[in-house]
Amino acid sequence: MNRNTILLTVIVLFISLNAKSQCDSISLIGEFSAWVSDSVMVPDEIDSNLCSLAITFTIDDDSNEDGIIEVKFRKTGDWAYNWGELDFPSGIGIESGPNIPVPFGSYIVYFNCVTHAYDFSPDVGIENDIFQTSILYPIPVFNTLHVSNASQISKAEIYSLIGQKILLVDNEGKQEIAINTSGLNSGIYFLKIKSKNGLTSTRKFVKN
Repeated sequence: MNRNTILLTVIVLFISLNAKSQCDSISLIGEFSAWVSDSVMVPDEIDSNLCSLAITFTIDDDSNEDGIIEVKFRKTGDWAYNWGELDFPSGIGIESGPNIPVPFGSYIVYFNCVTHAYDFSPDVGIENDIFQTSILYPIPVFNTLHVSNASQISKAEIYSLIGQKILLVDNEGKQEIAINTSGLNSGIYFLKIKSKNGLTSTRKFVKN
């Protein structure tokens, strides 16, 4: 193995290790914990720059009784590395920016450690989620995403990681839907499906 090959191998390993560590020790802190303890987020197995956390905010977490829970993202429990913004449910966190105002509810929280984009997706809970048995295939998706469910699906929406609505498909209450994803760039997206009676559920999928 010559010197150039060794150097290239070291660079690749460094980039790989750095990518895997992008989301290490990212946490959510805020009014819900009196700003003294962190809820550590979990790095995504597919995208090393993405991490997530399931969390519920109730009226008991609202210390100043203003109807919202203020939160921020930070790294390694250090206020030198923190991000926030006034946008909800999605936005781009600003370094040392304002607290994020979050209404009471249950959420799956996503944070991109490179772009600092965040999203608070409603988590309706398994016991109330009419789409808990929904099947998405193929995963990863290439040109068409198929969704099959025992409940009737009235429409489906696709969102980017920063919460931008990219696609809306009406389904007229059928139990299956095929969504053309050929125009999407490779990456991670969120699929929000809605039932005829207005209940919704959000699923994450990967587009190749």
